[in-house]
Amino acid sequence: VPTTSFTINSSCLELDRILTCKMGFTTAVIGGSLGFTAQCISNAIQKIPLSRQPWMHVFCSVGGAWAAHKWVNLEKSLLADVNEIRAYKGLPPMVGTRSYFPLAPPSLEEKK
Repeated sequence: VPTTSFTINSSCLELDRILTCKMGFTTAVIGGSLGFTAQCISNAIQKIPLSRQPWMHVFCSVGGAWAAHKWVNLEKSLLADVNEIRAYKGLPPMVGTRSYFPLAPPSLEEKK
């Protein structure tokens, strides 16, 4: 079974740390907002006051932030797994960008 080795330089690690911090906060805010909105919609469907169970708003916000964080980590690990399988088959790796869309065609990467 062939093994894949990755070389990592210090500037790449620093950039990943900065982007992870920014994406972590943004992901938490968006996920928390979705969790809060889900609880408000649940209360609206039940036709009860939106602030009937305020602790549920907090729990759903934290749960939404956690789920969004796990989703981002899952996407990163999936890209690494796909690249490992492609390397095993002798195919070029998929292009992983550090932008909103994690995959971009190679032609867009070469123009930069």
